[in-house]
Amino acid sequence: MDTGTSSVSGYSEAWDGTNVSISMTVTGTTSGFFENDDQQKLEEKKAAATVASGVEAALQVLAKGCWDPNQWNADVREGNRYFANVQNADNYTKGWNDAYSGHNKGAKESSSIIDLGIHPASDTERALLPPNIESGNYSLVLKYYPGEGMAVTANTSSMEHLYGAMGYFSRLDPNVNVKFAQQLLQHAPECKK
Repeated sequence: MDTGTSSVSGYSEAWDGTNVSISMTVTGTTSGFFENDDQQKLEEKKAAATVASGVEAALQVLAKGCWDPNQWNADVREGNRYFANVQNADNYTKGWNDAYSGHNKGAKESSSIIDLGIHPASDTERALLPPNIESGNYSLVLKYYPGEGMAVTANTSSMEHLYGAMGYFSRLDPNVNVKFAQQLLQHAPECKK
């Protein structure tokens, strides 16, 4: 919403037979002109903070089986809405598996942090479920993309990862890694105090 006062002076038009040129001088003040830009920057910052929080929690769960929201590793910093910046990443990725990535050939994937979906405890339970019900299962893992950073995402071999990758590559879902980080923060076990 623009508020304030403004005036137009020095208005002129010119036509050269093909093109019209209009110029004017606007003086005065308005507020709200940059609100959309400021709002977008705020949303980007919040998304980057969520991704970094997810990475921090994931590193803690991988190290000790739980996470403490009041602890923060100095190696983890906000990056962007897709990746957190992690210094000394090689210290954290020892033993991780190579992972296919269409945007980073050196990607590595942690072991499962959280399993989501239907996980029957026995073959009998599995037999009672509809066929292929488990195809929607996925695990939240931490992935390292050298030169880009780390992100919580679905395991590479899952359908959920395929859907997320399509959203990432098409840019139709700019929040794909934000959503995975939110899922991890919601489901990861917190350390007892």
